Amino acid sequence: MKGNTTRPTPADTEKFQIQGVLAARPAMGLADHTPIPTPDGWINVGNIGIGQKAFDERGEPCTVVGVYPQGEQPLYRVSFDRDKDRQGNEVEESPFILAGLLQPWVPLTHSLRAKIHKHTRRLEHWASRLIPFTTEDIQRHLLYEAGTCIEAMYSIPLARPLQLPERDLVIDPYLLGIWLGDGSSHIAAITCQQDDEPHYRRLAIAAGENWRIAGDKEGVLLCTLTRPPPCPSRPRFTTRLRELGVLNNKHVPTIYLRAGNAQRLTLLQGLMDSDGHIEKRAGLAEYVSTSEKLARGVLELALTLGQKASILKGDAMLRGERISDKWRICFTPTIDASSLSRKADRLAEFLKVRETITLPRMSQRYIRSVEAGGAWAATCIEVDSPSRLFLAGQYLIPVLSARPPSS
Repeated sequence: MKGNTTRPTPADTEKFQIQGVLAARPAMGLADHTPIPTPDGWINVGNIGIGQKAFDERGEPCTVVGVYPQGEQPLYRVSFDRDKDRQGNEVEESPFILAGLLQPWVPLTHSLRAKIHKHTRRLEHWASRLIPFTTEDIQRHLLYEAGTCIEAMYSIPLARPLQLPERDLVIDPYLLGIWLGDGSSHIAAITCQQDDEPHYRRLAIAAGENWRIAGDKEGVLLCTLTRPPPCPSRPRFTTRLRELGVLNNKHVPTIYLRAGNAQRLTLLQGLMDSDGHIEKRAGLAEYVSTSEKLARGVLELALTLGQKASILKGDAMLRGERISDKWRICFTPTIDASSLSRKADRLAEFLKVRETITLPRMSQRYIRSVEAGGAWAATCIEVDSPSRLFLAGQYLIPVLSARPPSS
């Protein structure tokens, strides 16, 4: 029996040629160790499975519908711009994603940003209306240059706050926030300024806790929540701290990082009211801690609320001498990041101005470089979000689903 002698059409030939080129080049996908945020915490790309929940660029949960391991491939480090601290210094740690050259992205181009600023284009539903670019495309044209103007060619809008249900929390988020910031690590006691105490006391009582001033040293108060609460069946505050695993181990528990939007915002306000600062001239926010674990929890918290937050390591000084490392979380708030009037009032005027800006810098991350990142095991994943986008990496970068041509 003779074989099939049907000649391939030009379209077939082109298809085979394209597939041959793709097979010979680096794969799509992300490095297997890339963390993916889920409603229950984090999972690496290499460990993700069909049916796993993730998030899209709107912060809405979506489902993984395809997983395609690519084996070890040469990947590229796609790095994004870093925020600045109150002194105008760039933070040290750049957000980045390790991706294949053929990994698709959905960035805003310089020309599109200009149209948005001129109100001839709108940003709503940007992900489903833009043409994808591969890592290789972005690498070829990183900069926009026109005369003396040199800017990043591509940027990716920040993800919106993660949409999560309210959680049953054993400690009010605001009280946990001020305890993490200014509380004694081993007991249920909080140090605060005399002027701030009425605000803290009011919110503690509203949360059903007993608040007592235990000491006063030149206007610096020591306040405790150690007496039995009104409800006899409710564990003591210290017992609940121990239950959360934060006693002598200050950090932001996962259940709080994946709590409802209002709960996460309240937690951030408690943290900012205690150990945070709102800069007077530009309304920049900064949270400072000598605990890296706590600081990274605050970073994640701010990111889940749609903030362009970054982290900076520095020296904690006392009377001109270095005493330890410190970590600063820096961001330009687009939300009410503080509830103390002396900080919230300072921030309010800047929030009004930011609402009038069509496409502010703090609402997007600019792609700064694409460099060889070494050989890593990579995996492509598909999700069922309307835009086909999912969030990836510690900084929640929106990335487009990728399905290899052979799959």
